[in-house]
Amino acid sequence: MPDILTAGRHRIVIVLSGQIASEDGFRDLVHQQDVLICADGGARHLHRIGLLPDRLVGDLDSINPDDLAWIEQHAVPIVRFPSIKDETDAELAVEASLAVLCEKKDLNRATLPPESVELVFLAVLGGRPDHVLANQLMAVKLAERGYPVLLSDGQSRMIPVVGPAQLSLEMPTLPVQSWAVSAIPISPVLSGLTYTGLKYPLDHATLERGSCRGVSNRPIIGQSIEVDLERGSMLVIITPEV
Repeated sequence: MPDILTAGRHRIVIVLSGQIASEDGFRDLVHQQDVLICADGGARHLHRIGLLPDRLVGDLDSINPDDLAWIEQHAVPIVRFPSIKDETDAELAVEASLAVLCEKKDLNRATLPPESVELVFLAVLGGRPDHVLANQLMAVKLAERGYPVLLSDGQSRMIPVVGPAQLSLEMPTLPVQSWAVSAIPISPVLSGLTYTGLKYPLDHATLERGSCRGVSNRPIIGQSIEVDLERGSMLVIITPEV
């Protein structure tokens, strides 16, 4: 899996209500956490594996009644918001998760360095395309604030990268025949994009938003993958080739 889950950082996992493509990958990621937050309908994924979150957050407009009853039966704190609000459930879950982390670890929220907290969003694909895109852009915004972020459906991985940055990638340890690696510009321009260990390397390349030049690369078996970015914001996506 991508080398974003680093020892020594506080790790927050937020489970959304999208689809899970790999149950094994989901279980592996969801169990690696200091704080576990469920956003609304994401409760069904945790109920399925019997893992209680630290909080349930959202307007509760998409949660199944059986999943809500399970949450209430086990006295999980619920942070409920009105359905008419300015933030999405995912945004609300981020703020709630940071509050829980500070409570559990006796940390000061005002002085908590963003780089010390990893935010892992699960079940982020499938469902409504507007929510999918909004979550991806939210992840980039969080990365621009300094947070290491990973998005996944248990199988594919999406990592926002903000320059200047260096990133080492490892392919997920899942039974997939071959992987595709893509670099998608989010800011108007990426500059100084270099990567090695891929079939089609780049060397200090400039990519404009909307360019497909970084789409669908291939890892070279046996070589480490290094990504360097001097300036700009992008999403690195690792997903099954077929």
